[in-house]
Amino acid sequence: MDEANTKASVLRDFVELLGWEIPGNTELEYSIAIGSSTHRVDYALLSKEGPEAFLEAKPLKTPLKEEHRQQISSYMRQESVEMGILSNGREYVFLTLDGPADDVKTIDEVYVRNLSKKIVTLEKFTTGALYKGKYEQLNAAEKLVHNARGKLLTYNILVHNKDESGNPFLSERPLLYYLDKYEQPHYLLWNEDSGYRPSPIITKQPSPDYRAVLLVTDRRIHYFAGHEDGDIHQQMEYWENGERDGEELDISAEIKSKGILSQEKIKAIEVGYPINRFDFPVSNKIRWKEIEETVQYINSIYEK
Repeated sequence: MDEANTKASVLRDFVELLGWEIPGNTELEYSIAIGSSTHRVDYALLSKEGPEAFLEAKPLKTPLKEEHRQQISSYMRQESVEMGILSNGREYVFLTLDGPADDVKTIDEVYVRNLSKKIVTLEKFTTGALYKGKYEQLNAAEKLVHNARGKLLTYNILVHNKDESGNPFLSERPLLYYLDKYEQPHYLLWNEDSGYRPSPIITKQPSPDYRAVLLVTDRRIHYFAGHEDGDIHQQMEYWENGERDGEELDISAEIKSKGILSQEKIKAIEVGYPINRFDFPVSNKIRWKEIEETVQYINSIYEK
């Protein structure tokens, strides 16, 4: 099987398995200028920021050699692309670029028959992991979940945007994408259709099948509304304090009742400065203690 057939019959399915869409966010024969020459890498996996990974294909019967590694390594260095895959459809070599040293290192090597055993490696090349080099945080995702104070944040929600039953939260990037490198998430709350209010006259609502999400970390509060036309994201930093009319504008939080629904009060968290406060109704599926602990944590930031 020649290189063209390897790409068409084997690697195309592999790329799509990683969550990349052809031609949506994957460009075939991506041009790379090196000196006075133009080279083409077989697959460039793209985000809005540019190429996030390269995949270079070789014919099925061609053993992968050092010269092939040097070829894709030169492409990665030239374009400052951190992740690369070299494959002939039978062997897979996974590579990463060490930015400061400009050195391309091998993450893993595997034959196709053992590919299913390399879930951790494969996840580094999925859409959620590759956006803006989030593979480092993906490695730490389990630790982030373990260290969270709340009980509702799971690996699936953080990395795959879905709960354990497969219900989606957001439509685009995973929650992990929005975290800084050393940002620790602690509490996760949501609602199915109420959205959130950044002001008394504005409501940000999710599309059907998605959710509004409140994610409280050690650095800030994230608000999301999952939307089929693009997720809505706003954030409130803890430390961006100022003064207005001599009043210190520290963030505080409280729980408010919003009416009666099925014999139960609708709970909402109101968070913000004295004048500008975000209102977030909380799903009745979330227990009261989780909401109380979330509010206590936010308020404790300014008690230290």
